[in-house]
Amino acid sequence: MNTKDTILSISDKYELKNITEKINKFKATEENVNVAFLGEFSSGKTSLINALLKKKFLPMFDKPTTAVITEIKSGDKNKFEVVATDIDGSENRREISVSNLAEEVQKDSNNNRIEIEIKNTELLDEKTVLIDTPGVASINDTHSDVTYGYLPTVDVAFVVVNVNMGSISKGLEQFINQYPDDIKSKIYFVLTHVDTKSEAQVEKLENEFKTALSPIIANPKIFKVSSKKAIEGNTNNNTELYQRSGVAEIANVISNEIPQYKLEVQRKKENEFLKQCNKDLLVQLETIKDGLSYNSEEYDQEIKTISAELEKLQRAEKSLKQELQNTKNDITLNARRIAANITPEILSLMTQNGDISESIVKMVDGIQRQIELGLDSLEKVENPTLDEQIKNSVLQSIEQEFRGTFETANSISGIANMALTAYIGGGTGVAGNLLEMGIGKLLNDTAETSKSTSTTKSTNTNTAKGSSFKSMAGSFINQLNIIGRGKDFLLEKTMSDKINFSLQNKASEQVNIAFNYVEKSLSKVLDSEYLQPINEKQEALKAIRGQRNNSFDQIDASKQAIKNDIQQLQVLSL
Repeated sequence: MNTKDTILSISDKYELKNITEKINKFKATEENVNVAFLGEFSSGKTSLINALLKKKFLPMFDKPTTAVITEIKSGDKNKFEVVATDIDGSENRREISVSNLAEEVQKDSNNNRIEIEIKNTELLDEKTVLIDTPGVASINDTHSDVTYGYLPTVDVAFVVVNVNMGSISKGLEQFINQYPDDIKSKIYFVLTHVDTKSEAQVEKLENEFKTALSPIIANPKIFKVSSKKAIEGNTNNNTELYQRSGVAEIANVISNEIPQYKLEVQRKKENEFLKQCNKDLLVQLETIKDGLSYNSEEYDQEIKTISAELEKLQRAEKSLKQELQNTKNDITLNARRIAANITPEILSLMTQNGDISESIVKMVDGIQRQIELGLDSLEKVENPTLDEQIKNSVLQSIEQEFRGTFETANSISGIANMALTAYIGGGTGVAGNLLEMGIGKLLNDTAETSKSTSTTKSTNTNTAKGSSFKSMAGSFINQLNIIGRGKDFLLEKTMSDKINFSLQNKASEQVNIAFNYVEKSLSKVLDSEYLQPINEKQEALKAIRGQRNNSFDQIDASKQAIKNDIQQLQVLSL
């Protein structure tokens, strides 16, 4: 009798339906094999996937924009869906057209992914899934977090590297080094753009790359490909060119080697699953054995007690979730107020081209204090630590969004001052043109006045005109500070609401990041410390109830039988 049959036999014997049903359900489940493609921006990762699929399904960009996970599988028809995962784990699906795919992959959301089904694909069987991940060296830190967190869940990973890098990058080295050897063993490396180098250069770069990898991963598996040649070969039905591109070797791994690997993955997952079932079964058998001395009244009382504890726990869980939501709402409101209060300070600094980093740090730290104060009153809730990257992210976002506007405004104001000063000082050319454009009406009025003057005094008039013009211009330059003040006034009026809106959104994002961590940690605590133990004990007591009518003469025999079964489970080879 094999391991699975032994566990099933013993769980059926004691009517432990939760174990039996769990195993039977798993028995009918065939797991997918997830094949991920990872790489830094411009590595050629998306082009490689399109070459493998022999069609340009995935959009390609000239800057780091891909923000979500994209999963590609075989299907009855071509289908594109955005899948959003709620906090409770439920999924909401929204079908999109292929024309909207480029827009959707650029939307930042850790809780979203895109699923693509492709019909008539030679590459994939019904249980193999290709996964395109955001670039691990993207300008958006969130992209890297999504990719880093996804790798441990995949079965095979292709790390794509542009051969023109020359060697392994620091970012890629750090990315690989953070994982243990069992995860490193399922990584393949792909050098792309080999068509841009000679064969000798490619061989040299491959050796350098392998040498750089050797200290961090044993016997690295490396492919050399030209996605450009593969796509050209597919387009022109040139099989020889496609074969020479190197992409065919990767396709062979996916189509032939990975299905074999899938069986190994399935056995490994089944073994881990049976280990947990065996552990759960041992716990329940011990409970049954210890409970055989109880009389009927004791059983009933124990069941009543556990039911009350479960109901109490459910009420407490609901209350805690509501309290957590109320706390989040209050903290968000306070965080947005902090952002609103700091807006004038940041606006003033940016108007003067000042450094806003201290103001941003003050805002982020203030919001973190609100988070810590709000969560201190909640039991079983871990207070998340402040990620220093949040400060840099907020600062970079505000600088990128608004600094250019202020610098342009200051430049225009400076040019106006310079032009007028140059003209009064005797300057000509560009400075004069700028002045004439700025005070055209003043010149026209001066010309009309000169026409009414006697022609016999034209020479004196011309001299007086020049003197009068410069006098008026001098008066105008005294008023030129109005330009600067007007510029500052307009900037404050036009930019205050925009900066305030952006800062308040950043404040809300900071609170959301903290509470995502809090909600996940709280869910694990509730599940591991309360719901699972009570459910297991309740299942054990149901089994005990079936034994309560046995006579005390049979109890010793039953205990011995349970001991034998426990020993049998303990010696299983798992």
